[in-house]
Amino acid sequence: MATLLGLAILPAVYRRAVRLTQEAMKAVNPSTYAEVRGAQDHERAQHALAVRKVERALDKERENAVTFRLEAGKLAAELVKEKSKHEAELKSLRQEFENEDRKKSKDRQRQAELQAELETARQKLHETEQALAAAHAEADVLKAKSNDDSGWLPAEDTMALATITGLESQISTLKARLAKYEGGEIPIPDVHLETGAAKLQTIVKDLEAKLVDAETQYISAQAEVARLTVQIETVDLPHDDIVERLERDLKWAETEKARLTALTRDRERALRRAQNHIMRLRQDLNATPALAGLREELKDLGKRIADRGTGTTPGKSETAKKQAAGEGKTPAKTDRRKPAAAETDQTPRPGKARKTGAEGEQKAQTPVSALIGRIVKSSQANAESEPERGSAAGSGKESDAGAKDKNRDVA
Repeated sequence: MATLLGLAILPAVYRRAVRLTQEAMKAVNPSTYAEVRGAQDHERAQHALAVRKVERALDKERENAVTFRLEAGKLAAELVKEKSKHEAELKSLRQEFENEDRKKSKDRQRQAELQAELETARQKLHETEQALAAAHAEADVLKAKSNDDSGWLPAEDTMALATITGLESQISTLKARLAKYEGGEIPIPDVHLETGAAKLQTIVKDLEAKLVDAETQYISAQAEVARLTVQIETVDLPHDDIVERLERDLKWAETEKARLTALTRDRERALRRAQNHIMRLRQDLNATPALAGLREELKDLGKRIADRGTGTTPGKSETAKKQAAGEGKTPAKTDRRKPAAAETDQTPRPGKARKTGAEGEQKAQTPVSALIGRIVKSSQANAESEPERGSAAGSGKESDAGAKDKNRDVA
């Protein structure tokens, strides 16, 4: 039965398989000319699409290649710039190193020069101290050997004491410079500094007045600009030239105000610096104890010269006061001055006293005294030549009074 059933079904299965195979072959292989042309057109279209895709990809790659080449060119240019920049920086650094080396060598040379100058200053200070000591000793000898007021030579003693004062001031200056050099401070002189405090104050006041005037002009110019602007707006006229002129005037006023303000500040700074400089000089002058005794001696000498010029003689009380003051300030010189004070009461002759002073000068002649004598003689020659050029004795008295005032100023 099964065999019979299989044989009965087999023809139907075979026919179905043949039919399906034919349909599949017909679906794959066209049977008509139109289908063949359609298949060819389809393949051509697909091929054209593929070729177009490839061409577009090629164009895109070409654009990418051009972009990459541009970037490569830019990077190469930047690389060249960076190399040149680094080379310039390296060159500048090398030049800076060379400048630093030269500066260090100059500093070493300057230090050596300062050391030499320091040694020279020390040597000059030592020589000046020796000369000052010799001058003091010579002055003490001359004072001890003088017997009367007539034995004093006022002009010579005054000039000698003035020379001693100059030497002492030179010593104090050299000491100050020596202290600054040893401390490492190099004084820088200010050439443009005006030391006149009153003059600087006057200049500052003038500048302040100019500044006030400039501010007033500036305010008036602003008011004028506002007024003319309102007037021009109301009239509706061409105002470009007027506005430009007013703007120029306004800018000029602002510039002038800034300049005057800066100048006033500079003058104020210069005034403060001058006042500080004068105060420092006064402190240095007051802080020098070696000049106190010399000032008193110069004051005493000036009083004696003034008394001699007026024709009056000082009393014993004044002499005792001066001797007491001299004993309180310079106790080492009292023994030498006591014989002189005792001999002044005897009132010897002027010629004899001058002769004794001349003999003491010849015995105590030193290079410093010779230098002081030359200075005194030259000053006396100048003082004698001035009255000869004048009219009469009145001009001579005025010159003597000027010399006395000068000596008092030195004291």
